Amino acid sequence: MLGRVPPLHLVARDGPVTCPWCRDELAGGPRCPACAVRYHAECAATFGRCATLGCAGALGAAGARGAPLPRLAALADRLAALRPGDPPPPTDARVLLLLPGQGEVPAAAAAAVGEALGLTPWEGRQRLGSSLPEPLVRVDGADAAAGLAGRLRAAGARCLVVPAAALLRPLEARQAHAADPAAARVDDGRGWGALPDPRLVVTGLRVEVTTREEVSPALEELDGVARPRAVQRRTTEPVALVLGRDDDAPLLLRRDALRIAGDEPTAHARWGRLLDAAREGADHVHLPTSASSLLSRRSIGPRGARDDLPAILLAARAAHLAWRAGALGAPKAAS
Repeated sequence: MLGRVPPLHLVARDGPVTCPWCRDELAGGPRCPACAVRYHAECAATFGRCATLGCAGALGAAGARGAPLPRLAALADRLAALRPGDPPPPTDARVLLLLPGQGEVPAAAAAAVGEALGLTPWEGRQRLGSSLPEPLVRVDGADAAAGLAGRLRAAGARCLVVPAAALLRPLEARQAHAADPAAARVDDGRGWGALPDPRLVVTGLRVEVTTREEVSPALEELDGVARPRAVQRRTTEPVALVLGRDDDAPLLLRRDALRIAGDEPTAHARWGRLLDAAREGADHVHLPTSASSLLSRRSIGPRGARDDLPAILLAARAAHLAWRAGALGAPKAAS
């Protein structure tokens, strides 16, 4: 026989209220119609459903125009906070991606993108002028997404429709520990293996910023009063992400975290040889990701560092989806 089930005690939680999706503090926002849990408006628009276990509440329909998504770095922050057990977006949800390389932005395209965002043509021009893939809106239903994409293309915008579940999922990567450029092989901790073929190689620059308070001795000597000031330290590191046709998580190559075999006298030279081997016969996308606007708002590690790796991972995922669809150069037929 089953034992007696103990009574359930509900205890009020101290501390700030947080959004169930991004885990950031929450001052207000829309509620789930089923369980009344609050969310950030951007999180509700991004995921479109309640994150509470067992609740299937919808967080507002996207409508024919779609639910606007945050810019790349802000969206990457939200995806970086996801956990493996978090529910995926609705199966019929789609995301419109703006593709880079728009060139001169037509006025009609700027107006159409601005209208999709519920903003001005100037804001539409900013999105279209990005050198990175830009998630634009979440749309409920494949037909509605295709119709909106058709209107944007007719106005001169380059865009792609992808399943929301393929883009709006936890960010992850398999980090390589060692590499042999001569054999085009890497060790990701599970053993040595060849690079996939066909493959997409996405390169970028990982930027990390740490901030700490320091007291200036010169100022302290003037009147004996300690005046702490914030001092920022910025470091950069080249990275590459390698994705095969069916890979869900990229292979992450970090120059400063790799043991690279070779006779070259410097780490920089060995890294260059590894990149040449990875890009040989592959499609290649370079992400100009050194802008401070791509830095995560979240601090990592005991030093309170912020970096742009989440934005790089999301941009690489978007590029991979476009590559698989033939929008960045069709994947080669499997040999």
